[in-house]
Amino acid sequence: MAFHFAHAKLQDYADRTDELMASHHPFALVTLAHLRTQQAGHDVGRLYGAKWQLTKLLYQHRWSKARIIVLLAGKKVRWRYWNAN
Repeated sequence: MAFHFAHAKLQDYADRTDELMASHHPFALVTLAHLRTQQAGHDVGRLYGAKWQLTKLLYQHRWSKARIIVLLAGKKVRWRYWNAN
């Protein structure tokens, strides 16, 4: 028995941000957030802007406030880039 898993580098999606923003798939939105944080580096203002943009996108995709809080503040995703300390 053998298992085969597809793989992709998130950086491969850097030139497809419009497609990611239009997608309703949660992975697309998290990928977009990752790409934005990579672009921001340790610039606190840009990190805040990326998180705010993701929050607005999630609301546009009809995510509930509770679900957004679980994603952004919870432990579902490790937001190592959000804190620039």
